[in-house]
Amino acid sequence: MLIAAGLLLTLGALAWSAQGLLLYPAPVATPPTAADVAPAQLVALPPSYALYLPAPGAAADRPAPLMIFAHGNAEAAVQWLPEVEALHEAGLSLLLLEYPGYAGAEGRPDRRSLRAVALAAHDWARAQPAVDPERIVAYGRSLGGGVVAELAAARPLAALGLESSFASLPRLVSELGWPSWLLRDRFVPEQALADFAAPVLLIHGRRDEVIGIGHAHSLRAMLPQAQLLELDCGHNDCPRPWPAWLALLAEAGVLPLAPPDAASAEGNARR
Repeated sequence: MLIAAGLLLTLGALAWSAQGLLLYPAPVATPPTAADVAPAQLVALPPSYALYLPAPGAAADRPAPLMIFAHGNAEAAVQWLPEVEALHEAGLSLLLLEYPGYAGAEGRPDRRSLRAVALAAHDWARAQPAVDPERIVAYGRSLGGGVVAELAAARPLAALGLESSFASLPRLVSELGWPSWLLRDRFVPEQALADFAAPVLLIHGRRDEVIGIGHAHSLRAMLPQAQLLELDCGHNDCPRPWPAWLALLAEAGVLPLAPPDAASAEGNARR
């Protein structure tokens, strides 16, 4: 019995120490250069940074709405620059977060450090004359959904987008067959968003093999204002849902209303 208990403790210790590699498998080790991210700008958010792309024409006398973007756990901010081009062209300034320990950023990734970078990004954005502080929104994919949910609980946001994200990381860990009591970083968006009242768009693939669509259904059930866009895709192959996201931002007054025939989503958002 003592041997079995010792083995269990050893396995628990290994799982505890290894979960950082499982949760945060940073795919890029070197930091991007100014040339790599141009025309975006590198913004220092110690110990990390973000990539800032001002909206066309944004200025102190014409402040623009801004979207804070948080990527998935096996991604890097610089990889998303081509993917968000349509949002930039639609009039959004963009601030793409990089996580501590990712893509040359200093520090270590964990719930506390990711939350701190998100809060610092919001505070930085509000201080920029070319950013309208009343029209700051956030969008997170996969792990990034947990990050922006933490942000939404601590800072005002005009709208929130959660793509392929979880309602509760402990629940997801249990569903994947791991003991959730060993989980160190307990992102729980369904708790963080309990008092969030701004518009929300949930995007999820019906065939998501990593985070089941039931997590989106749980978030939809506890957020009466949320729209749910179900797509015929898995976890990493969903088409960009920007038409639906831009439509929600227009409805929320973040962006001007588009002409009725200007955009159509890849699926129908369900209220």
